[in-house]
Amino acid sequence: MKRINKRIIPAILMLPLFCFCSTQKTENQSKTKKTPTVKVIQPEKVNLAQTIHATGKLEATKQIKLGFKTPGIISDLDVKEGQKVKKGAILAKLDITEISSKRTQAVEQLSKAERNLKRVENLYKDSVATLEQLQDSRTAHELALMQLKVADFNLSRSQIIAPESGVILAVLAEEQEMIAAGHPVVYFGATNSHYQVNCQVIDKHIHKIKIGDSVHLSFDAIPGKVLKGHVESRGAMADPYSGTFSIQIAVSKTNTQLFSGMFTSVDIHTSAAKVCFKIPLDAIKKSVDNKAKIAIVTPEGFAIKSVEVLQLNNHHAKVIGEISEDDRLITMGFNKLKKGEKFNIEQ
Repeated sequence: MKRINKRIIPAILMLPLFCFCSTQKTENQSKTKKTPTVKVIQPEKVNLAQTIHATGKLEATKQIKLGFKTPGIISDLDVKEGQKVKKGAILAKLDITEISSKRTQAVEQLSKAERNLKRVENLYKDSVATLEQLQDSRTAHELALMQLKVADFNLSRSQIIAPESGVILAVLAEEQEMIAAGHPVVYFGATNSHYQVNCQVIDKHIHKIKIGDSVHLSFDAIPGKVLKGHVESRGAMADPYSGTFSIQIAVSKTNTQLFSGMFTSVDIHTSAAKVCFKIPLDAIKKSVDNKAKIAIVTPEGFAIKSVEVLQLNNHHAKVIGEISEDDRLITMGFNKLKKGEKFNIEQ
């Protein structure tokens, strides 16, 4: 029998003791493992004013299509598009040859009617003319007087006069052109009037917009400039072709030079507020576009819920969805949590 090395025996005897110590150390480490701690916060219930976006066109509140009362040939048309004019300025004239002739005829007809009436009145006094003849003469005189008034009116309307100080938006005819009665010759815009914006909104937005709602207007032609305004009126019926509703916006007074026809981006801040919840950005665990996930403390641990982000800034988000004001949202420490494990809540 071979002789056993005396140095090996002590090592063999120490092996069970080493295994026991290692096991004890592992058990102690398990016992001393820390339970994760999270921070929570309750959402704040708030009202969010809804903003409706649209595109509109700027125009003066007083824009008039000016024309002649009677048909005729345009003899003078000296104004140009964009030209500024003062109140009372003559913008265009008709050739009044025919109109003057008709007035002369009316004057002669009145003179004849007056002579005839005077003669019949004298005859009636002498019992020569009948009452019927006298009444007919008076009627003829009144008709002649009315015809002269019409002729004078037509003559006065044979020229287009600026109703107030303004600008020529468009010239719609040419000199020596034969123009029909009432056909627009000049498109006139008053400069002392306010500007307004006309825009269209879809049916799901029209009921949210109220008269007086504030509006912000931005123009591509005026970079960095935002003008203010308010909703002045709204259409009661949808356009039969587009299905949209018309909104008129009054533009607040400004020193910025504006031109009719400019296009603008419209932001209508409605007074119809929407109930939502304000939460810190730390409470959002995942987000794609306007959809986000949040973690809520439950009796069993925690649960992941879905919300929709309505508004976002550098510190908070305003959301709606699977959330209530009694919920406790996990903000810090969520990454340390595992499903089914216990955790501490830091108050």
